[in-house]
Amino acid sequence: GFSANSVVNAGNGASGRDPWAYYLNGNVNLNIYGQVNLPFSFSLTNSGSSYKLPSSPNRLSIHPSYKWITGHIGDVSMSFSPYTLNGHIFTGAGVELTPDGWEFSAMYGRFQKAVEFDDSNPAFLPTYKRMGYGFKAGRVREKYQVSINVFSAKDKISSLAIPPDSLGITPMENLAGSISFLYKPVNFIEVSGEYGLSMLTTDMRSADDDMDGMLGLWAGSNMSSAVYHAFKAQLSYIGETNRFGVAYERIDPNYRTLGAYYFTNDIENITVNAWQSFWENKMSVSLSVGYEHDDLK
Repeated sequence: GFSANSVVNAGNGASGRDPWAYYLNGNVNLNIYGQVNLPFSFSLTNSGSSYKLPSSPNRLSIHPSYKWITGHIGDVSMSFSPYTLNGHIFTGAGVELTPDGWEFSAMYGRFQKAVEFDDSNPAFLPTYKRMGYGFKAGRVREKYQVSINVFSAKDKISSLAIPPDSLGITPMENLAGSISFLYKPVNFIEVSGEYGLSMLTTDMRSADDDMDGMLGLWAGSNMSSAVYHAFKAQLSYIGETNRFGVAYERIDPNYRTLGAYYFTNDIENITVNAWQSFWENKMSVSLSVGYEHDDLK
């Protein structure tokens, strides 16, 4: 597959847009003896080429797979949990293993490259070089599922010649993890939940101190560190043509990790949801009603 697009911009005044931009996207899959897949994909553009960005818009990736082994190499993304690593693009490598009844994942790569402050483009903020790694392990059976994952990311302090402290940008470090489960005591009842934890240091240069609790066990903690929690649980009834459930979720204020672009936090949710199909699954209706409590403190 291949696609090519072009955009021409013209007008009065400085719009900040490129006068001419192209976008090239393509993918090709090689299959060897029906056993090994080698899918390549790329995305190339000259849009924003004059700007210094923490992640390049030009991307190249390959995702080789053989039976229950899948690799990710190049500019790729992986997801472990909504509370840890969740879709953030990185330049590096990852692997997913799904042998019978098991799930294993691991990754390592650069989440953002070092970008110095540019006086000619003050709207583009500088960034420290950030490296990260993580792993996930899980057991999948007919009656239950359980998994645990850990993600860690750390900025390199020496990657910028001039620290951009005046812009509120500091070198950070993060250690996050979560554990999730799903259990079916009977065929029509399903119980699931997940607990997430994130320990975040907002300035690695802050003075060290004797920290209490979980932060005291983490080597990356200092006076700027904090620990955040997230929790979600759901109970569902599952019928042949319908489903009914109630869910609860609570996410601490300021909860975030360096493995995702955005987090909804400082909320407490209680929701009731239902789903019903009619006429041999030719039509379905779903409903979700909830109560949300914000500003938890």
